[in-house]
Amino acid sequence: MADGLRRAKTDADIGQWAGQRMRLIYANNIDILAQQNLQADLVYLDPMYPHRKK
Repeated sequence: MADGLRRAKTDADIGQWAGQRMRLIYANNIDILAQQNLQADLVYLDPMYPHRKK
């Protein structure tokens, strides 16, 4: 995700938009949203285990 955001910021078409509106925060979302009084438009939840076929 960090690499994708970094590349988006260097893109000629969307770089300025991405740099002004997007940031990546590595944290436990419950803790960080409560402590910093933030509102998130998107929360990415990384699954601990990959999906298995049953």
